[in-house]
Amino acid sequence: MRVNEIRKAFLNFFEKKGHKVLPSSSLVPQDDPTLLFTNAGMVQFKKYFLGEIEPDFRNVATVQRCIRAGGKHNDLENVGRTARHMTLFEMLGNFSFGGYFKKEAISLAWEFITDVLKIPKEKLIATVYEEDDEAEKIWLEETDIRKVVRAGKESNFWMMGEQGPCGPCSEIIVVRDGPQEHVCSEPICDCDRYLEIWNLVFMQYNMRNDGTLEPLKTKNIDTGMGLERIAMVVQGVPSVFDTDVFIPIKESVLEFVPDIDEIALRVVMDASRCVTFAIADGIMPSNESRGYVIRRIIRRALRYSMKYIDKPFIHQITEQVIKTMSDFWGYLLPHSEIIKKTVNIEEERFFDTISRVLPIFEKEVLDFKKEEKTREFPAEIVFAFWDTHGLPIDLMKDILEEKELYFSDSKLQELIDSSKKKAKKKEEKPSILIPKFQDISGTEFIGYYGLVSEAKILGTIQADKDETWVITDRTPFYPEGGGQVGDKGKIRTDEKEYLIIDTKKINDFILHKVRGTDLKEGMKVILEVDQNHRMQAARHHTTTHLLHSALRKILGPHARQMGSLVESKRLRFDFSHPIQLSDSEIKDIEDLVNTWIMADYEVSYEYMKINEAMRLGALAFFGDKYGKIVRVVRVGDVSLELCGGTHLSESGEAGIFKILKESGVSSGIRRVEAIAGWELLKYIREKENFIQEISDIIKASPNEITSRLKSIIEENTKLKNDIDSLKRELAIRSSNPEIFEINGIKIAFDYLKGFSRKELGFLVDRLKEKLNDSLIIILSDNLEGSEIVCGTNSPKVDCAEIVKNLSKFLEGSGGGKQNFAEGRGKIKKSRKEILEYIKKIVQ
Repeated sequence: MRVNEIRKAFLNFFEKKGHKVLPSSSLVPQDDPTLLFTNAGMVQFKKYFLGEIEPDFRNVATVQRCIRAGGKHNDLENVGRTARHMTLFEMLGNFSFGGYFKKEAISLAWEFITDVLKIPKEKLIATVYEEDDEAEKIWLEETDIRKVVRAGKESNFWMMGEQGPCGPCSEIIVVRDGPQEHVCSEPICDCDRYLEIWNLVFMQYNMRNDGTLEPLKTKNIDTGMGLERIAMVVQGVPSVFDTDVFIPIKESVLEFVPDIDEIALRVVMDASRCVTFAIADGIMPSNESRGYVIRRIIRRALRYSMKYIDKPFIHQITEQVIKTMSDFWGYLLPHSEIIKKTVNIEEERFFDTISRVLPIFEKEVLDFKKEEKTREFPAEIVFAFWDTHGLPIDLMKDILEEKELYFSDSKLQELIDSSKKKAKKKEEKPSILIPKFQDISGTEFIGYYGLVSEAKILGTIQADKDETWVITDRTPFYPEGGGQVGDKGKIRTDEKEYLIIDTKKINDFILHKVRGTDLKEGMKVILEVDQNHRMQAARHHTTTHLLHSALRKILGPHARQMGSLVESKRLRFDFSHPIQLSDSEIKDIEDLVNTWIMADYEVSYEYMKINEAMRLGALAFFGDKYGKIVRVVRVGDVSLELCGGTHLSESGEAGIFKILKESGVSSGIRRVEAIAGWELLKYIREKENFIQEISDIIKASPNEITSRLKSIIEENTKLKNDIDSLKRELAIRSSNPEIFEINGIKIAFDYLKGFSRKELGFLVDRLKEKLNDSLIIILSDNLEGSEIVCGTNSPKVDCAEIVKNLSKFLEGSGGGKQNFAEGRGKIKKSRKEILEYIKKIVQ
């Protein structure tokens, strides 16, 4: 059976057994900051297992794309070295959320493995958790498996991460034919003979932060079977990389690198698949988080292949990956160009780093080997080359091993951890301690429905000498969150009015920063939001949603939100994209946003379950925390996002939209800054005033500015050329070089006053034309010191060395090539002193 046939057979089998077939989720875990990647089929169902969300279906089946290259489940370093490990793989899984448990899960798995896939029963072994009598009994009584082995927590108690749903598990293992390299105690061994193909997890606990287990509300089933692994068994091939899904990719690699070794070949094939899927899901290579892992995977593949090829080629392999796998994974196709472009940029950056930095590192290693007697190379140097220059640690390790040197892994990790802590400390913001209020769940936010309300002060916190944080029982003030800045406005008592200059939320309480210190707990007040500030922030927030949709439509679905700032004066939006936007792309994005604004779409919102919102296609800012019920903001039929911010009623209220700036934030992340509404009108007026100022200065109407400026530039160029010509003529007339000979070398020397290097260079060239086999040295005494120019048409002398020494004599610096060099001296010496020193240098 081919991979496509196995996949189809699995889904058909479980659909007939009463399971709802659901699509794979993204490789970016939704609403789960504990994971770098989706590493198992159960990740998208985590909230179902925890009982936080009621499932729409009790029993489901999926084919989930997974990456295991970071966090608790990390197979990266094993890729290439074993027959079964990959960073990206497809996981076949059936799940039950309180519908069935151990008996049904084991029976279904056994039926599929033996009846559908026809794997011989005599080759199958089951493992169970050492304390799970029930699972062992079910295997022995409900199936005709030949052997059941008990195993410890390390192998038979499954956890998705350091915390979250978990439980004992039972693994199905195939005993593969073939010679053994070592004697192992079956089947708990990491060799490729005893191959785990399916893990049945009896999900019944939640691992808390403190390491304790609490029972889940329902007993659940979570199973996972690696598609490539099961294909390896069914097809009878030695490794996953020999299955039919890899064959076209292997052939593509061999076209570029025909003599590549087996380990490197596997690493390249795996990396090509992984980065193709990751970039299609919007995970761009970068220097942090999951983006760094993708960059590392690319660089690892290049490091393994650089013995055989010294130019980018992996971006070409991604085309074959898409061609091979898009029949089922159709989402890859729309991203093909951006995948290829992104990987190519990463490859070129890697080879540029290697060509520039590797020779410097190799010199450091040679110098260390000569001078030091120890074999331990300083971890600080390794860290510096990795942190500052991006030189791969693995590559440095290989170079050191070749020289019989090593560095301490633990010391290096300490340096990396210390660096991360320092960076994190810089990002940390001071927290505000919230008083405990009895019987109060928090501040009620009523700002979606009005901008003025009565309220009672629950408490105050001194901010500084003249300002106070005021906490009320209810408020129309929107607190900073989701990228939107907090509201501003006023707070009034019967006697006095105060300014509110910022609003924040901590836990469930909303805090107003007030100019003043005499507001007290228990006071009744009136809160009034600054309508202009709120409205302008709303314009920028709604246009941010439109911008997000426009970016995805113009650039592709990989353009994922990576951060945002919404305030009254502007909006800022960070998104994943590998290269700078072109002028035409910026224009197209602006035009599309303005088209949607002028269409005057209704802006509406509704509350719904998060899984319902995701099924509707609502965009979420991954990394943010969402509850069971979310607020979904819709702009016509062009934008649907999870958002708690304040918005317009119709898109037309935004007025008009303009992108001011597009820039890079980090590798793979771009930033757009833009304005709308009154801020854009203000911007236009500033530009008009600027244009009028230019008109007044050059004495031309606004329509004539371009032609007048061209005329001024042409006139200025002509005058500059005339001046340069006069300066050169003056230099010729002023120069009367002293010509003499040393050791058969003709030398022309002059010391002038008030000329630049440009004029001196002209003089040197003129003299070189007149004097064969000569060395010309001319200096000019200026206000800031001495200018030096040296030229020769003789191979006997080196101008660079002469200028270097002469500049040093004048306490300056200089250099150049053998036939021409320039420099500058900071101090002045007499003509005689300089001439004597030149003679000394030449001799």
